[in-house]
Amino acid sequence: MKFQSTLFWMYATIFSILLSLFLETGYKVLGGVSVVFIPLIYFSYEIEKEMSIKKGIIRALHQR
Repeated sequence: MKFQSTLFWMYATIFSILLSLFLETGYKVLGGVSVVFIPLIYFSYEIEKEMSIKKGIIRALHQR
């Protein structure tokens, strides 16, 4: 759990740095892409983890 929050803060830091860079240079389109892209990466990781847990449960049920 601690690792996950560290990962979250790492993403948040990178995100804020990118956002400030984009706002300074005026790449609003790229900024918008990063706003969509970074959470997408995070959620895909979360979903992948959920799926692996569910697969493990299903496998355990089948082995009975």
